[in-house]
Amino acid sequence: MEWTRQSGDEVEAAVGMLLCSQFPNAVRVRPSQGDGGIDIFVPGEAGWGKERAVWQVKKYSKNLTSSQKRKIERSFKRVVEASEAEGWRITEWHLIMPLDLTTQNLGWLDTYLGEREFSCETHGLLLCDTLAADYPNVIDYYMRDGKERLQANLDKLTSVLSGRKNRKSGEPLVAADVYGDLASIYNALNACDPFYKYWYEVADEPPAAEKMMGEENLVAAHALCQDGVWITVKVLARMLAAYTERPTTWNLRFAIPKSDEELLKQFEKFVDYGAPVSMPAGTVTGSLNLPGGLGGDLDRASIEVIAAPRDSQSDDDLLLIGIIAPDSDAVLASTRMRRTEFSSGEVGNRTVLADEASLFTIEMLFRDGDVAGSVDCTMHLGVSFQLRNRRPAEVADGLNVLAEFHTPNRLAFGNAYGPPDYGIFGPIPTQPNDDRDMWAPICRALALIQEHTTFQIRMPAEMERDEALGILDAAKLLSGEPTTGTASGQSTITHTAATRITPQLERISDFLVIRDLGISLGGEEITIGKKLSIYRGQYVEIGEQQSKIEVSGNAITLRYTGDLEVGRTFARYVDAEGASSEVQ
Repeated sequence: MEWTRQSGDEVEAAVGMLLCSQFPNAVRVRPSQGDGGIDIFVPGEAGWGKERAVWQVKKYSKNLTSSQKRKIERSFKRVVEASEAEGWRITEWHLIMPLDLTTQNLGWLDTYLGEREFSCETHGLLLCDTLAADYPNVIDYYMRDGKERLQANLDKLTSVLSGRKNRKSGEPLVAADVYGDLASIYNALNACDPFYKYWYEVADEPPAAEKMMGEENLVAAHALCQDGVWITVKVLARMLAAYTERPTTWNLRFAIPKSDEELLKQFEKFVDYGAPVSMPAGTVTGSLNLPGGLGGDLDRASIEVIAAPRDSQSDDDLLLIGIIAPDSDAVLASTRMRRTEFSSGEVGNRTVLADEASLFTIEMLFRDGDVAGSVDCTMHLGVSFQLRNRRPAEVADGLNVLAEFHTPNRLAFGNAYGPPDYGIFGPIPTQPNDDRDMWAPICRALALIQEHTTFQIRMPAEMERDEALGILDAAKLLSGEPTTGTASGQSTITHTAATRITPQLERISDFLVIRDLGISLGGEEITIGKKLSIYRGQYVEIGEQQSKIEVSGNAITLRYTGDLEVGRTFARYVDAEGASSEVQ
């Protein structure tokens, strides 16, 4: 590559995009100050906001002059000062230009840089030529207009589409025959464009937008039906810089039926805050300018704008939300949430937070307030979850937050790790909801029960009232609290050789019975220990081995951790004044 024959701007643009091709998540910036060059920032493992590797691109291809050296010094000083002012750390610093520095120049640079907390490296002609060989489409695009390579690949594509030479007349086509052609078409489509790559699919049905939402770097999908077959071409960005260097544009007109108030609200939120919107067929006309010659005029079309998934898992997007009591600093519930969407519109910004268990989202719409310097925020709680087969401990925090997410409680945000240090955001406008609130205490109870059994407990999709009460009582016993209630009906007891009193009909007695402590969940009976129940009753039928008693009045139950076997019964008579006598 003969760099000296190119203009300085062409050299800087080409080398900058070569680096963006090498580091697809890099961000390309041309500083506004007069030291020239281009900065390429590559985010570190901790995320863009905390650390970056810096590549400073210069166009110099001949021996450095004193003026050029001063510009390099100013560029380095500027980026160091920017990192300190903005609160991010430089992990590496690189100077790159299509020029191999002399020993004298290297000595000057080493002296100026001195000792730094980050590594400093210079790269010359060798790296520039290596990158140019690795990404020839960038060189074609910036320095040769891409004409030579484009024409070569069009010729290759034409030869593929013209037909296979070795096929005999009448020979049927089989699936394996097209592998080579499909690969050739794919390679020809993707050989020329340095910014975007193209995937294609052929199917009987149109593509489903929701299935494409998580595809990394997807910019657009263009689908058309030809001869009953749907052909979809997906456009994917090769690098972040593609969005600024070669953006996609569109000119659309929307026609919303007057009777569709819900669609109007959705569209207004799209315009005001950049929220997703789904426009049905017949409501969209205009034109799309997409890469690869795709797009074109639209007539009575449909369009769906979806939120771009955030591929960053930076801790900057993770925070703790707390539900604070209205009249104190007591934290009623808390859970970690991650920012999953961010968009902007003509009026303000939109942020969507999702809890780690994927139970709910909080959409927050921000706009300038009426008072100068103030910000107004509107919150929307979105609840959509399936609890079936989820582990209780996994969803307990989120369900607790949902149960307390109502007026007059307050919402607060805090640190995801370490001391929360909550800052009150404001009151919660949502009203209580019994349908979703019922699951929080049940989930807490099941999480506690799981600590006392090796049986793997999973949340059910639904639950009967008696099942729920039994679970809540079992958790209460396991936590050391007694349960009370009214006892009624008949019960059978078995006599043993250790019986010390003779049962007497209709004589009032206090009974203590050792029983299994268990719950019913999803049609299964799960034993988690033992309990003892104390209640009052009288014998109504006496036998040699077994007797029946009529239970009445109040009963108290406690957790039992002793060695006595399940079914063991103790009794004592109660006289008219309520005093007890012999024990069985």
